[in-house]
Amino acid sequence: MEIKDKRLPSLDGWRALSIFLVLAAHTKETYDFPKSLDIYFKWLFDGDLGVRTFFLISGMLITWLLLNEEHSTGSISLKNFYIRRVLRIWPVYFTYLFVLLVLQIFTAYSQTGVMWLGNVLFMTNFFGAKWTNGHLWSLAVEEQFYFLWPVLMVVVKNKKVLIKLLLLTFVLAPISRVITYLQPQAVPWKIIFTGYSFFNYWDSLAVGCLSSILVSINQKKVIYWVNKAKFYAPLLVLVPYILVKLFLLGPFTVSVGPLLQAIGICILVVYSVFEKEAFLHKILNTRLLVKIGVLSYSLYIWQMIFCSKPEYFGFSGNILFSWKSWLLPVLLVAFCSYYFLEKPFIGLRRYFHKKS
Repeated sequence: MEIKDKRLPSLDGWRALSIFLVLAAHTKETYDFPKSLDIYFKWLFDGDLGVRTFFLISGMLITWLLLNEEHSTGSISLKNFYIRRVLRIWPVYFTYLFVLLVLQIFTAYSQTGVMWLGNVLFMTNFFGAKWTNGHLWSLAVEEQFYFLWPVLMVVVKNKKVLIKLLLLTFVLAPISRVITYLQPQAVPWKIIFTGYSFFNYWDSLAVGCLSSILVSINQKKVIYWVNKAKFYAPLLVLVPYILVKLFLLGPFTVSVGPLLQAIGICILVVYSVFEKEAFLHKILNTRLLVKIGVLSYSLYIWQMIFCSKPEYFGFSGNILFSWKSWLLPVLLVAFCSYYFLEKPFIGLRRYFHKKS
């Protein structure tokens, strides 16, 4: 593996683009969003595509870091890995839950006990949610991924076997999405086939994991094929995207559409990481996009309060919830969250890296 940096270039830029898609898609849900703009936002912004990109990046980066650790120290420390993940994810996550609890006590906001249990156990994707805590489904998917994949890497070790396991998700995830789409009432364990089930999204994570493993095996060959495929990658993303918007070829778009999009995005991500003279690399590593990418987790967590309908809290419409200005308080809260809450915990992670 030629790159030893723990922070892969371009990924923050991709995070910035992903959070932009999510925030733009959620702008449509604010209380005073004009219906005349609805069609434009529907076509231009896809929050689900943004989240899938987050998943792909997560799979790629986590696998890359674990492979680097194994390469430099001879083994992977699961204990250190989970401590690092807790320090990164939990402080702001549980602070957000505390704020929701305060809102439930002092405002009209409420969610059921089952939903609270799902939030606390990182099972929101299976237990259900309301709008204001609905985005926590993706954090649940991430935590479920962290629970499974590093353990598999430690137990299996053989890269060829790991590749086969990842490719298996390319079959199982489309099947899961079709079952979810058809919603058959008699399916056992129906809770598994909810819309935000881990099993509907694990192929996006797997594509990212697979890319890091393939690069670790033969980086030059991967970059060669990525350069060949980079011109076709946008088609893999755009064709399913357009078909979904037009409600065409449902069986295709539901089953393999998300997988094709993940592969297309992955090709572009790998290209932007390793081809440092490429225009895409230079754009994604501009200071503004990197800074937004660094704040992306904070932005993602806190945004849902401000794009909720004010009546959820018993409020009347005001500037904090308006489609024209709701992003300003989101940016302010995310900035404070990152620099005063998250960053001190991020700094602690350096004590939980194995030394070679």
